Amino acid sequence: MDGTFGAALAVTRESIAMFRDALRGLPDEAMAWTPAAGMNPLSVLAAHSCSSLRFFMGCAAGQVSSLQAYREGPRAASFAETGWNTERALEELDRLEGDVKTLLAEAPAAALDSIIGWPEDPSLVMTGAGALFRSVAHLREHAGHAQVMRDLWLASHPG
Repeated sequence: MDGTFGAALAVTRESIAMFRDALRGLPDEAMAWTPAAGMNPLSVLAAHSCSSLRFFMGCAAGQVSSLQAYREGPRAASFAETGWNTERALEELDRLEGDVKTLLAEAPAAALDSIIGWPEDPSLVMTGAGALFRSVAHLREHAGHAQVMRDLWLASHPG
């Protein structure tokens, strides 16, 4: 595995572990809860994190697919997700970790230097490395959100 992909895998694994730790032990009710209107519940954060990482990390690994299809399909579905319970989210994070390991192990290093653009959004252009960093940073951001949501849940549901 290329060193850059290896480093990305290490940070991805750390972020998935952080996300898992934020979810473990929470009741299923917490997955659909929000502390204020307009916020995304943990079920959405988990579903969106998985779909986004798969899309952008796939692009980084040289498997560029339609941005429009991603936005209208997996991304839109993740923001409509309200049915993931804690067990399902943990299972999806486990599956994601395995899939990412396989993806990056097979990724050609040259993919990092490729220029990625989508005709449906000409303003969004990046290198494979940019897509890789975007995917890793985005996952870490939402792992942090999950930690805050856990803390807010526990504070508002003592005992």
